[in-house]
Amino acid sequence: MQAFQTAFRPSRLGLGIAVLLHSAALAVCLICFYGTARPAGAAALLFSFAHACRTLALKRQDAVRRITVGPQGKAVLQFDGGRETPAVLQPQSVVLRYALFLVWDAGGKTVRQAVLPDMADKAGWRRLTVWARWNG
Repeated sequence: MQAFQTAFRPSRLGLGIAVLLHSAALAVCLICFYGTARPAGAAALLFSFAHACRTLALKRQDAVRRITVGPQGKAVLQFDGGRETPAVLQPQSVVLRYALFLVWDAGGKTVRQAVLPDMADKAGWRRLTVWARWNG
């Protein structure tokens, strides 16, 4: 197997989906709720949207910035700040054509990662998808 690296950047597609879904949920909240439930629901959705934006912009401390796969098929995750950890892809991971939902065991710590196609270059996306499908 050939070694490869896949570096990630923030997803514009993911941000668009988050904006769309949070806007729809806010509209439902404003139409269907009344009394104190309306501002409480709107505040909860605002908090949820801020968390989603932070996660999708890869600004969390546990955000995976790069995956390096060696010639033996072993993966190393590089987090924000340059910290690297060897990791094993778990069988709970889901590999779809247009999204990867990866679950890693990084030295006893579980790392969950959603990867969309616009987060990596075309070759990196293809290699990561094939590797995750056959080696995970």
